Amino acid sequence: MKFTVSWLRSAERELTSLWLETEDRAALATAVNEIDRLLRRCPLDVGESREKNRRMLLVSPLGVIYATSADDRVVRVLHVWKYRAGEDQTP
Repeated sequence: MKFTVSWLRSAERELTSLWLETEDRAALATAVNEIDRLLRRCPLDVGESREKNRRMLLVSPLGVIYATSADDRVVRVLHVWKYRAGEDQTP
């Protein structure tokens, strides 16, 4: 069964800011599509667990924090940021 993925408005605003600042919009678009795909298919099997029942997923050049409601089959992206490989990824 697939999950429904929704982005909080604050996460959408963060993504919009990243979009406007980046020189490589194709890489951002590819990462967003892959994040959505992974979270629709297997949100509890990807990423790393964090406190408060949240998880972190990195798909270069983006990182996201998300929460999953398995009963409702819903994933909510709470926060998104741009990262570089080798940097500390704690948001």
